[in-house]
Amino acid sequence: MKKFLSLMLVIVLVLSSAVVAFAAEPQEGEKKERVNIAKEFNEELHQIIDLRIEKNDLNTEILTIKDGMIDVKAEKEELSEAVKEAVKGIREELKGINGEVKALSESIRETKAAFKEAIKAQDMDEAEALLEQEIQYHETVNDYLEDKIALLNEILKTVTE
Repeated sequence: MKKFLSLMLVIVLVLSSAVVAFAAEPQEGEKKERVNIAKEFNEELHQIIDLRIEKNDLNTEILTIKDGMIDVKAEKEELSEAVKEAVKGIREELKGINGEVKALSESIRETKAAFKEAIKAQDMDEAEALLEQEIQYHETVNDYLEDKIALLNEILKTVTE
């Protein structure tokens, strides 16, 4: 009886491990297939990474300019009304740029999520269109940040005069 019970236990273990092994294969194959699909968009993904690096560099430049503005404010006791009005107008433009950048950042997040879903669904045309759209969003954000740098430099120039 013990031998029979041991034999049945071994058979059950062998069969269950075989079932688990065969059940796991399609999942690994799906992952490999998704990776292969993502490799097709390697160039676009690298372009997005380059644009994000450029965005980080622009943000670093913005922070450097803001540090300079803080130093100038510390040196100046009081700004004239004309300077304050000029700076106020430029700050309004900056608020508009910040709003646009925020909206575009949200669009980038949504596009990225849609791209991942398109990859899972293996819809290559949709995935490619979404990547191109994300690249356009990143380029637009970088353009806005360059405009912001120009405006901040204008503020700094106005305040230092």
